[in-house]
Amino acid sequence: MKVAILWQYLFHYRIPFYRQLGQIPGVDLTILHGGVMGPAAEGIESRCGRESFRTIKIKTTIKPLLGAVLYFQTGIWRHLIRERYDLIVCEGNFGMITNLPVLLYGKLSGKPVLFWTAGWERGRVKGLTALVRRFFIRISARLPDGYLCYGINSRDFLLKFGVDASRCAIVQNTIDIEEIAQHYEECLKAGQQEKERLGLTEKTIILTVGELRPSKRVDVLLEAFREIRSKRDNVSLLLIGDGPEKHGLIRTTVDKGIPDVIFLGSVFTGIGRYFAMSDLFILPGEGGLAINEAMAYGLPVICSSADGTEKDLVIEGLTGSFFKSGSADALACCIEKLLSSPEALRTMGIAARNHVYDIASLQKSVQQFAHVLEQHGNSGIAPSGHFQSTL
Repeated sequence: MKVAILWQYLFHYRIPFYRQLGQIPGVDLTILHGGVMGPAAEGIESRCGRESFRTIKIKTTIKPLLGAVLYFQTGIWRHLIRERYDLIVCEGNFGMITNLPVLLYGKLSGKPVLFWTAGWERGRVKGLTALVRRFFIRISARLPDGYLCYGINSRDFLLKFGVDASRCAIVQNTIDIEEIAQHYEECLKAGQQEKERLGLTEKTIILTVGELRPSKRVDVLLEAFREIRSKRDNVSLLLIGDGPEKHGLIRTTVDKGIPDVIFLGSVFTGIGRYFAMSDLFILPGEGGLAINEAMAYGLPVICSSADGTEKDLVIEGLTGSFFKSGSADALACCIEKLLSSPEALRTMGIAARNHVYDIASLQKSVQQFAHVLEQHGNSGIAPSGHFQSTL
């Protein structure tokens, strides 16, 4: 079966997923994308020719319009007609305007077209633009032959627009957590060494990872940590990431005299040691995959509204906790509650690690994806159950 996946960009974290999917007997996989995104992009691009899937670079144009963001990809039809794919999977972002001609091609050629969607509404579009957007989604959401949903939030988003639940399959968006499992003990040792190097051996370490921009709400985390640190002197906050807010956040830390805050900048190599040396992970604003990574290292997670996948991963009181979005006081209360019981914190970390491997391992996501291909395809794909777990 010839399968095409159309995406804005070739994200580095998706490479292991595509690799495993392309290794399934009977799957001939091609990724059409607008360029490589993520660390070591050049290295990724050079390796793709040796992978179990092909890549085709197409032009992706982004156009802001009245608060919304529209995406156009040119040259798609030429590839679809020439390659005659048996099944097409589009990025299920309803701002991808060129998904409409792909859907038309699918109807004319009799080829199934699926949407792979996060179903995440950021809430930035207001007024008439929001009404038009919702109307457009309600009309176009019924056109694909099926959906692959990042999680239950994605599915529920589609149900609001009239999509039948039987057309929605859950395929957790995830990273290669099996790779983390293979190097877990090494990371623990490296984390202990790093902890000693930073002089944090007597500290309970709170970690956050992500680009330092307004939507990440690191300002809320800093204010919550200031409150926690005023009551406890045995805690430290590590921030990994860079971005436009970095200097302002550092200035806030200095001006407000918040001690034990360490800005580590961008870390692309050996980031596992920082997860392994930490005790608690906090995602104060937007994000998603950082939750998977933190839980794979056995960290409880505190978050608010991220990208929707947190509703599958974070179970209140079991694998983590939720706080009211934007409220530093609510976040501080959640942190204090967890820090007040070190044993409960450890137990929650174990539960978090078990849970993410149970529902969002890379192998399971590939299996779920392959099962959907089996359902919609008509030739040659091996049963999705051919995988053997390596956990």
